[in-house]
Amino acid sequence: MLRPHIVSFLDAITRFDDEVLDLGEVTVEAGSALADSTLKDARLPEKTGLIIIAMRKARGKLRFNPGPKEVLNVVCSVLVLRKDEQIQKLTQMAESRETLGEQRSRENGNR
Repeated sequence: MLRPHIVSFLDAITRFDDEVLDLGEVTVEAGSALADSTLKDARLPEKTGLIIIAMRKARGKLRFNPGPKEVLNVVCSVLVLRKDEQIQKLTQMAESRETLGEQRSRENGNR
């Protein structure tokens, strides 16, 4: 059970002016553009506008406020805060190139 002050804190960080922000968790897939790159090299905040809160490594351990040298290993996940469309952009970056190719083929077939 969450304490009232924690609920108030979560409410405060997920509302920015008139915007409601989402918490998201995105898993890095093998063959993705992000696989095995450092957070510094991936430049996620610059490319997506996301706030990186934590990383979850393969063994399930959370590392809050990860540093620039932290590596985005395959099957690790990134916990982020921002709008849904920005989280979707990160999801696309974290998907394997094969998965992205399959999605584009399906989309082109539906036109």
